[in-house]
Amino acid sequence: DEDTTRSIPPWVELEYSHMRALAGPGSHVYFTHLSKTSSSSLSAAFQSSTNDFAEASCHEEDVLNLMKSRGISINRVCLLDPKAEKALSPEDGDGQFDMFLFGGILGDDPPRDRTGELRVMGFPTRHLGPVQMTTDTALGVTKLVLKDKIPLDKISYVVRPQACLKTLSDCC
Repeated sequence: DEDTTRSIPPWVELEYSHMRALAGPGSHVYFTHLSKTSSSSLSAAFQSSTNDFAEASCHEEDVLNLMKSRGISINRVCLLDPKAEKALSPEDGDGQFDMFLFGGILGDDPPRDRTGELRVMGFPTRHLGPVQMTTDTALGVTKLVLKDKIPLDKISYVVRPQACLKTLSDCC
């Protein structure tokens, strides 16, 4: 997020926690380019997580500086990009990449192609199909393809799902 004094909204915290649950133990999720307030807020929220979640770390620095500090080459980071020519495949999980970069660039429908800001940096790219996904869904699909070795075209989706919510008085 941009440098701001407000903390992460509850729905974003929930989505980020879901990403950690989907990634699971043995994985690490890096949240980058956060304001100081957001980084502190998320770090505190993540302290109470169970062992069923991926490790997480929150960083004020952007992804390029994080990569540099960890000695990771841009060629070892796959940018999940809806405009990529090549689809993510199970073979992409066989050691070609050290990190997968996505999220923080979604939100508009129709999309405004904010991934273009990262695309021009030269990351290798893959797409997850023609439909924009939430960040946690994109992480879950990426894990299905890379870890479970399920090709994208074998994963079924509900496109534009609708949810009917009861009023609070109906629930109590």
